[in-house]
Amino acid sequence: TRPHALLLDGGDTWQGSATALWTKGQDMVDAQKLLGVDVMTGHWEFTYGAQRVKEIVEKEFAGKVDFVAQNVKTADFGDPVFAPYTVRQINGVAVAIVGQAFPYTPIANPRHMVPDWTFGIREPELQKAVDEARGKGAQVVVLLSHNGMDVDLKLASRVSGIDAILGGH
Repeated sequence: TRPHALLLDGGDTWQGSATALWTKGQDMVDAQKLLGVDVMTGHWEFTYGAQRVKEIVEKEFAGKVDFVAQNVKTADFGDPVFAPYTVRQINGVAVAIVGQAFPYTPIANPRHMVPDWTFGIREPELQKAVDEARGKGAQVVVLLSHNGMDVDLKLASRVSGIDAILGGH
């Protein structure tokens, strides 16, 4: 463990190798747990399908890795699929990590893999998540993003209260 640091994963971790394909990402999930990943968001992880993603998040990661994605909602009622953020204490400082999965997942990846989930940038919801985390005592807010730099730069200019954006993609 690293008592004074967090290990964050911006996504694209479970997919991309033959062994990942053969194990439906299990080899990489096991590696993440061994490495001590604390928080992650996703993109190509969704190519394993909603059921497999939820299985990993709810069982494999339970109590170990927080999977955060404020911008993934159910298609029917717009309910959150994942926690929007998590708050961790680092050196006595409350740090919120807000997740932003790849907003164009249903375009870039096979839509049939996540037919009941919607994605998107969701700027107002992002602002709400940042404000809520601050309201719960977060002194630092980090956006763990898989948006890509162009979207991250735009969000940085439009969403207040984000201290840092750690971007993937």
